[in-house]
Amino acid sequence: MRVVAIILLAASIFCSCRKFDDANPSSLSSFIRLYEGTVGYKGIMATETESKDGYIIVGNVQKNIQETDAIVIKTDILGNTVWQQTISNSVVSFVEPVSDGYLIVGDRIDFDPNASQISEISNTDAQLIKMDLDGNIVQQFIRKDSVITSTDTLRVDYHGSAVTIDQAGNLILLGSFKNPVGNSFERSFVVALDPTFQVVWSQSYLLQNRDYINSRSIYVTPSSNLIWASTAFVSSQNLSDAYLSVLYTGENSTFKNNDLFGENDTRSHLVSGISESGFNYGVVGTYAESNGQNANIYFLLVSSTGTIISGSERYFDGATIELTDRDASESQDEGKAITGTNDGGFVIAGALTSTPSVGNGGKDVILIKVDAFGNHIWNQLIGGSGDEEANSISETSDGGLLICGTNNVNGLSSIFLIKTSKRGEIVN
Repeated sequence: MRVVAIILLAASIFCSCRKFDDANPSSLSSFIRLYEGTVGYKGIMATETESKDGYIIVGNVQKNIQETDAIVIKTDILGNTVWQQTISNSVVSFVEPVSDGYLIVGDRIDFDPNASQISEISNTDAQLIKMDLDGNIVQQFIRKDSVITSTDTLRVDYHGSAVTIDQAGNLILLGSFKNPVGNSFERSFVVALDPTFQVVWSQSYLLQNRDYINSRSIYVTPSSNLIWASTAFVSSQNLSDAYLSVLYTGENSTFKNNDLFGENDTRSHLVSGISESGFNYGVVGTYAESNGQNANIYFLLVSSTGTIISGSERYFDGATIELTDRDASESQDEGKAITGTNDGGFVIAGALTSTPSVGNGGKDVILIKVDAFGNHIWNQLIGGSGDEEANSISETSDGGLLICGTNNVNGLSSIFLIKTSKRGEIVN
């Protein structure tokens, strides 16, 4: 049954691709690959290696209800597995190739079912791991802390979000943490590490009365400042209120700018990704009612000084694509990931829940190409009869697109890796 499901997925994806007029099969390879095991696999991110000889994939393996391992897969240029490594008792959120290996960001998990307090049954530390080109761990940084109360010592839960490298060669690690004492909210933190993984500086950032939920990217701007995007989030009784917060700081400093979008709306703007292209940054996320329904994809532009560009916002529905009424919704859609392209534009990867008029059943991947101003250029739908949900997208050196996520058929999940042409097509 599993083999049949994979064949059906591949056939459906190939059949769903159209507009082959400008694709050049001799210069743009494309493929679909699935990576699986005896338990559930979730695809988090994939990107081209520094040497352009293949791809590096990271994901999470759910061993049982409580235990999760991170998985790292190196492939050749056609997606065939070269090696695979497991990081025990961990989850992964981000991977960055470097010349001599790979930087892996995520959480280390400590599970203690006999803990005296509920908050101490499962604890997380943010971790940054460097692997060599063969997948061996050669360096590791753990961010952890505890709070001492009158009766107990409680762990602070830290999460790793992303990493980048500044002009001085320091590793800039983005993450978040939450104090277990009192009515505390999730804070963002940034820590700079030198090439030996020693701390150079560290800062934390707090938003009053809301959680910061980081997207999985941080950038160093041409002026040596830092920029990233977070969701400013609060929830109550299964209802949420959220808006976009763009954080812009100097290295080892407080905010220089903190621009907001959607803070006065009755619907939420959840952010999932930010990507650099040309002189600006594109942000993608999900615009939805407080219960998550009637969701659409949104996109907007941010300048290199962290300012949201007025009038750049666009809203997309999977059935009708570009919306003039952002509250109209014929299909349930989520903005999942974004990549800048070498023409100064962006490609958005979204999740579309199929309707009678659009989709192949379950969730499908929708790709939306916009120009440097956010204007729609093309769109493609990729999916089979199960659920396909993209978690990352990147442009490859040949101008194609690399999409990674999770395929779920009959409750069995696997990591998928799809390489397309520059127009999101699967071509032979």
